Amino acid sequence: MVFTLFTSIFVGCKKDKYETPSAVSIYRIAKEDNSNFSILEAAIDKAGFRQMLDGSDNYTLLAPIDQAFIDAGFADYRAINLADSATIANILKYHIIEGKVDVESLAGGQTLKALNGAELYFDKKEIILPNSNKSTVSFVNGADILGADVSATNGNLQVINRILTPKGADIISVLTSSPNYSLFLAAIKRASTGSRNYLQELSSNKKFTVFAPLNTSFAAFLSGKYLNSTLINTIAPDVVASELVGPHIIENGGYLAYQIPHNSINLSQQRLIVSYSRTIANVANASAGSNTVINSSALAKATANTMASNGVIHGISTIFPIPSANNLLQTIQSDQNLTFLVAAITKASTSSVNFAGLLSSADSYTIFAPNNQAFKDEGFATVDAVSAASVEILSSLLSKHIFEGIIYSTSYPAGSYTLSSINGTAVLFDNSTTGYAAMGPNNSTFGAISTSNTVRSNGVFNIIVKVIK
Repeated sequence: MVFTLFTSIFVGCKKDKYETPSAVSIYRIAKEDNSNFSILEAAIDKAGFRQMLDGSDNYTLLAPIDQAFIDAGFADYRAINLADSATIANILKYHIIEGKVDVESLAGGQTLKALNGAELYFDKKEIILPNSNKSTVSFVNGADILGADVSATNGNLQVINRILTPKGADIISVLTSSPNYSLFLAAIKRASTGSRNYLQELSSNKKFTVFAPLNTSFAAFLSGKYLNSTLINTIAPDVVASELVGPHIIENGGYLAYQIPHNSINLSQQRLIVSYSRTIANVANASAGSNTVINSSALAKATANTMASNGVIHGISTIFPIPSANNLLQTIQSDQNLTFLVAAITKASTSSVNFAGLLSSADSYTIFAPNNQAFKDEGFATVDAVSAASVEILSSLLSKHIFEGIIYSTSYPAGSYTLSSINGTAVLFDNSTTGYAAMGPNNSTFGAISTSNTVRSNGVFNIIVKVIK
């Protein structure tokens, strides 16, 4: 069984819907909402589209919020004003559709043509809310439609959280066109001189999903082993393939971020540990929308979902770590600071829940493993004291530390959120800039998560310094 993690975080408003009066034009909506569309308004003016979007003919505007422009390199309206007007016009032409389009009435997987003639890919996904109700969310080219069908006198706005780009040529051509991927491209070329020609395959008609590390991510990977193209070309091609290229590519894919299967296997025949969550917020909040994390690396909205003719490229700011073949149970058993936890698992596994079997299974789980000192702080002076405790007490304790599915500290925007453990305990997490911590309903303070986001073969391993109660 593979669990899909979904949790909504409510920020600002209670529904994933942007609302505005419909008695004004598309342009007036953008102009009058400075908190969300100040850069968009400047872009419309710069491109010379004010008359068109303020007129009587119907259009649909895919309206990027300010954060989307910022992510694309336009810091504010001044940056738009300094840009070339033809460049801004070309960007906006891919965000405008002739006629009024009601996204909520579209079928999933439907394409429409933008003003520049290029195709836009609209899709839907049904999700389960924390209250077990179902909700359908919409996307265009993988970008979240934060507010659908905002009605104007001359059409609709669809509020989105990313600047869209038309589908490019093949994956290699798209990577080549951006200087941000030069090191990963160098690695692909080097690996292709070995036993597999990645360069040829990624230029073919075969479909792939590529998680392309940005150049800035290479310094921290394997102590700078792949820091520049000169170093890359000194490494054996098949080593480059196994350590860097293969782990970042899925074959037979072409998946946008929200479509990535939770049981994906990369070209190195390793399982990718995938977390998907969605934040419901007002559109002014830059964190609103979907959040996908692969092997502890979050897909940034600005660089994810770049569509090529033979797949999709997701730019990532952290290279996937070399995966461990150990499962969660093996990881716990190999850590001398978790011997009390090993004793608890051994004893509690005689209860109705086989914790040892659960943590060594092929199913996906996330554990926040209390260290030895955490047990001592709860009155378990020795390992023998843990083994002497009742099965019921230990089973209840362990069940508060294990969660179905994949949870990373980066799965959610910075702040506090609540998740349910496998026995239904509501555990409060905080992943603010000061650290990562958790507390149960009977804890008086947060417990720091001292080790976090460690990817294992069947989930995510963390260590916490306090027992969750």
